[in-house]
Amino acid sequence: MSQTHPGYDIVSRKIGEEEVERYIEVKATSGEWSGVGVSLSSRQFQEAQKLSDKYWLYVVEFALDDSLTRIHPIQDPATKIDSFQFDHGWQAAVSDEKSDPTLRFQVGVTIEHDTFGRGSIEKIDNRGGIKRYTIDFGRKGKKCIALNLLLMRILEEEDELDHS
Repeated sequence: MSQTHPGYDIVSRKIGEEEVERYIEVKATSGEWSGVGVSLSSRQFQEAQKLSDKYWLYVVEFALDDSLTRIHPIQDPATKIDSFQFDHGWQAAVSDEKSDPTLRFQVGVTIEHDTFGRGSIEKIDNRGGIKRYTIDFGRKGKKCIALNLLLMRILEEEDELDHS
């Protein structure tokens, strides 16, 4: 396959036959295949799941030294995985309220706004990458405003019950 083919590197057929015998993804290491291991992209893993026993992972150890090169073929690697590893690149995908406090501002949540007072979030719209919140402030009416963490905070249940 071309260098940029996303799912596997080689299609293997028996001589004179049309049916594919193996779809092969090749991963190479310049040294010993060690604890760091090799990885499949999410697309490669999806192909491995879809093609099951026809998908093979070939790990080529010492790929740059012909006298030491070893090839380790693994059939159906998607069913042989014993763990998933999330490296530092996954930090961008974290959905943690502590790292992103805006995630707590959801429909139905009661907030306190320094200007408008207490209100309940009724609707959230994304407009040009900016979230706009429709909040019912009771007697002060409904307002459509952008989130401002300096002026707005979520009221916890104890705050809501405290009418002093």
